[in-house]
Amino acid sequence: MDLQKAKSLDQTLQMFRGNLSHTLEGIQKEQLKVYGNLEKYYPIENDIKYLLGDDMLREVQGGIISLSNRGFGALADVNSLGYKAKIEKGKRDNIIKYVVFVLSILTFLILLYKTFVLTK
Repeated sequence: MDLQKAKSLDQTLQMFRGNLSHTLEGIQKEQLKVYGNLEKYYPIENDIKYLLGDDMLREVQGGIISLSNRGFGALADVNSLGYKAKIEKGKRDNIIKYVVFVLSILTFLILLYKTFVLTK
């Protein structure tokens, strides 16, 4: 998942802030009023379906979509539990892994140098 998709998922999750419930038809009508066409609606619909599959949203009777417990928790602290935060944390973790790897290789090379070159 790229950073743009993560931002889009977080924005879609923000639509449910305040424990609001929506239907896909209601969101579609709202987007049609705001933008005049449905071009902006289809990515939102895809995000909603992704969030439903990821158990951040749940569908209750009559096609009403609301936050699940997991989604409510993520929305309460979206800066550290949202999709964008997960991507950024993954990047930081990768940098730390590479730094540790390089340092361990350098340490090994220094030990080899001290052992074989300096002892002669």
